[in-house]
Amino acid sequence: RNHMNRYHLNFAILGLDFSFDPPELDLGAPAIDLPPRPYRVAQFGAGSGAEVWAGKRLDPVTIGAALKRDGGDWYAVGAPYEAELARAAGIPDERNLCGRTGWRELAQILAGAECYLGHDSGPTHLAAALRRPTLALFGFTSPILNAPIGPGVLLLQADMPCAFKGCPVRCPETTCV
Repeated sequence: RNHMNRYHLNFAILGLDFSFDPPELDLGAPAIDLPPRPYRVAQFGAGSGAEVWAGKRLDPVTIGAALKRDGGDWYAVGAPYEAELARAAGIPDERNLCGRTGWRELAQILAGAECYLGHDSGPTHLAAALRRPTLALFGFTSPILNAPIGPGVLLLQADMPCAFKGCPVRCPETTCV
């Protein structure tokens, strides 16, 4: 992925046209009962630790309030520890799929979603690869190197002193977001 980004950047610098046409993925028959359409999907955790996002005030309650204003049926996906974060965001237990899917089931859920919201994470990249409209939240990681690739991807990069450098989990900075 990072090599592809660098090639695209080099093409752009040279004024050459490039295109990205991801292959269609055959996910097979659904392995689980999929949510009734239309639905949207969000992930509330971060692979580098939820405490990083809480310290930067990108906490589940804040994101959940935005989702509530948006309306629609939002489902939560992620690791088992993210179930509590989804509850804090106001996702009801029947739509909280955290820790209840493998990668194949996750892909099937994402493939049918109207849109996806998540941090720089595996599920965010998978949603983009499945051509779902994706809002990817970036804080201390670099979207230049790590942005999900696909049509309909929108990046939101926080203006943080540690952006592009990595962020310590015990970061004392709480005013940067």
